[in-house]
Amino acid sequence: MFVLKIMVSAILIAIVTTIAKRNTLLAGFIAAFPITSMISIAWMAYTKQSTDDIAKFLTSVLWGIIPAVVMLAATVIGLKKGLPLLASVGIGFGVWLAFTYVFHKIHI
Repeated sequence: MFVLKIMVSAILIAIVTTIAKRNTLLAGFIAAFPITSMISIAWMAYTKQSTDDIAKFLTSVLWGIIPAVVMLAATVIGLKKGLPLLASVGIGFGVWLAFTYVFHKIHI
């Protein structure tokens, strides 16, 4: 089952990166679609986890969106300011880490 999960995830990533070569807007929309969340829900349902557990998971996903949006914004700003890709991604990751830490500390 674990290998199947990895294969499905890898196929989805390959599809998005292939589409991005032709249409970055479409690839962005597909990547922004909560594919990971949907796959996780499917696996949780398949393994007979309760709807309460799934609801708790989805609530956590909703709170996780805020740090992710801030990370993406910081990365884009870094790139537009002329920073190298690796530096921009590093700054974005640092911002994400800080927001995630704060959210964890206040128990959201």
